[in-house]
Amino acid sequence: AEPSRAEPSRAEPSRAEPERHSRRCDPRRLAPALLGAALSLFAAAPAQAQDSVWSATLTVRDVLGVILGCSDDADTEAAKCAPTGALTDDDFSRNGVTYSVHQIDYHQGSSALRFNLDKAIPDSLKNELTLVVGSQKFAWADGSLGTGAVTNNDTIAFSASITGWSNGAQFQLSLEVPSPPPDDPNPDPNGGATVTASCEPCTVGYGGEVRLTAEATGLVAGRTTYQWTAPKGSLTDAAKATARWRAPNEMGRVAIRVRVSDGSASASAVVHVDVDPTAAPALPLGGALLLGLLLAWRGAVRVRRRNVWQA
Repeated sequence: AEPSRAEPSRAEPSRAEPERHSRRCDPRRLAPALLGAALSLFAAAPAQAQDSVWSATLTVRDVLGVILGCSDDADTEAAKCAPTGALTDDDFSRNGVTYSVHQIDYHQGSSALRFNLDKAIPDSLKNELTLVVGSQKFAWADGSLGTGAVTNNDTIAFSASITGWSNGAQFQLSLEVPSPPPDDPNPDPNGGATVTASCEPCTVGYGGEVRLTAEATGLVAGRTTYQWTAPKGSLTDAAKATARWRAPNEMGRVAIRVRVSDGSASASAVVHVDVDPTAAPALPLGGALLLGLLLAWRGAVRVRRRNVWQA
């Protein structure tokens, strides 16, 4: 009989190879780097300048056994919201009206911060005011209104989490409003030209888009030029009568200026857009594309891993 010939070994495919391959292609290892790169494309712009209309130091007091803060209804002078009591300053003026602070308190159980004034705040001022407590900021327009402890006065309440609020603790408080837009560095020459600017919408969320429109009169047709500028956010078609502006990822009011000219006369106008901090952020186009590519790549990797194992 012919000597037997050993059959060549047909070893089973090693499971180590697809495992090593899957580790190299594991999207869980690369996803953080890709997402980090996406976020770096949209770095936050510098915060909008703010002016302080009131600032004071509050020494937290136990008022009536249930309120921690200060109140003009307190039995002791030390717990009243007055320079002789718990607040170093208790009034401020805005647009020719003087307001007095009557009560400030924080309830840890309900996480409610309340701020009471002697008179109602007009809607125009509500959209501008920001209450600052230590390092935390609360947009006045985000608070809820209710009847305060002082009769016939409005109280604003915020949902808050403030650590260290206890009898005798001190907190720096202030009320801020957006700084006015800077003076136009290029004042308009005489010539009877006028321009009006409008926005649609005029309040957007983070990353929201606004349509800007300029309507000019008194300029020579065919020679009129447009130029939109904004201290933050991004502009598209800034040299056209109709432009688009995308909001930054920060709250506040932004002043957007348009200048029109025909070479001999010019005019400018400012439109204000509010960025609402409570609105859901919109993912910028670049981020959406990158996220879509990442999800598609992860799906392809999973299919490839499944094919390797089945082979």
